[in-house]
Parts: sequence; C-alpha cells; structure tokens
Amino acid sequence: PATPRAATPPPAPAPTVDPSNPFQMLRPNALGLPLSSGHTAVLLDAVDRSSAWFDDAKAALVPGLSRSANNQTASLVLIRDGQVVAYNRNPFTPAANQISPLNRFLNPITAQGSRGLGNGLDAAVATGADHIVFITSRSTNWAGYLTTLERKLRPDGRRITLHIVQVGDASDDLRAFTTGANGGRYVQLDPAQLASWRSAAGQ
Repeated sequence: PATPRAATPPPAPAPTVDPSNPFQMLRPNALGLPLSSGHTAVLLDAVDRSSAWFDDAKAALVPGLSRSANNQTASLVLIRDGQVVAYNRNPFTPAANQISPLNRFLNPITAQGSRGLGNGLDAAVATGADHIVFITSRSTNWAGYLTTLERKLRPDGRRITLHIVQVGDASDDLRAFTTGANGGRYVQLDPAQLASWRSAAGQ
C-alpha cells in the first residue's frame, strides 16, 4: 500500500503588528514618538537612572531610526558619565542601511554616571536640529533649570522645539514647559511597557 502523505502543517499565523510599538512602527521614531519633518536630534540619557530600561531603549532605537524617511534627517547623541557620545554618522537619513552601524554604535554603551545634562543639550543643539527628542528618567529638580533650558533652545535667534519621552515618573514642571510655549510633545512611558513591546516584537 502507498505510504500516506504527511499532513501539511498550517501556515504560522502572521505576527500581530501594534502601530504604537516602536519596534514595529513603519515611521521613523524615538521610542514610539514619531520624528518630525526636518532634522531631529535624539538625545538619549545614558546615566545611572536609565539603567533599568537602557538596553530596551537601545534595542528600540535601532528599528526606530532605520525606517525609511520622507524629508527627515536625524542625529543621535548620548549623555554618559558627564560626557557626550555622538553617532559617527550624524546627521543621517533614517533607512535600513543604518541598522548595522547603529547596532555597532549602541551595543557597547552602558548607562553610567549622572552628570552631563547641559553638555548633552548643547551637543544636540549643535547638530543644527530643528527638533530635539530627549529620552530620560530625570523627573526632579526641573523647575530651577527651565530658564537655562529655554535659553539653550534659542541659539542664534532660532527656536528648537523640545520633545520629551519620560521613562518612569513624570515631571509636571517639565511637562508644562514642553507642551506650553515650547510647543513640543511630552510622552510618559512605563519601563515595563517598553520591555513588553520588545518581547511582542520578538526582539
């Protein structure tokens, strides 16, 4: 008798795409915050307070900054232990050819220290960006820094718009500044949500 043919296994279900998941979004983004038109500097706070979510953030930035862009360029700057660390391809156009270079740049970096906020902001401004997305867990002592922050965002008479991705506790002072006269976006993100997005995307 003929050998019975093995049943063909059903095709694997297509993965569910969450449009809010930065690992799966089709548009260039910084931890789920879509990049604006023009030039955006992404400033990542690689300090001790970021340790709990830092690896997930690095993993999310690679796909986020390698989606094909339309009239968008980006720069990537990190604050670490009082120093500024800049991506050697700044400024760049988000595209798939950035995946390997971004991984090589981000993977060795660990979160360390606490200083460097002013220098990091200055470095992000110096890229010539129209927008800065600051990814941080700094949630205290903002009230006394807002005047300095406002001055830093107005170099040479031009205005840079600041956007915040606040990972963990919110800052009412920073939120009010960011969404007020500054005209930016403020997103509060739970570290557990970032980890969940990464798991859902199989990263």
